[in-house]
Amino acid sequence: MLDTGGNISVKQVLEKPGSSPRLLQKRFKDAVGLSLEEYLNIIRLRESVNRIGYPETPIPSMTKLALPYDNYDQAHFTNAFRQVTRTTPGKFKPTEYLQSLKK
Repeated sequence: MLDTGGNISVKQVLEKPGSSPRLLQKRFKDAVGLSLEEYLNIIRLRESVNRIGYPETPIPSMTKLALPYDNYDQAHFTNAFRQVTRTTPGKFKPTEYLQSLKK
């Protein structure tokens, strides 16, 4: 899941052979403390934060950033982003965010 940057659906993870989907979800939550969906959302958001804060190439639009990470649209992405970082993607500054985590 980490090697995909979260760019994988819960359904794709559960289709992996070796265990029933329900048992896999239960074992994952018992081991990690989060549901599989919550965990994937954290990975996706981390990838988005990295792309915004440390872009390797210019980001053409927030919509193009949001969609590969399984967001429904830009508004959905912005709300999820704001929930974690307390700011919008457009106003995000990585140094300020990292300093706010230290407080």
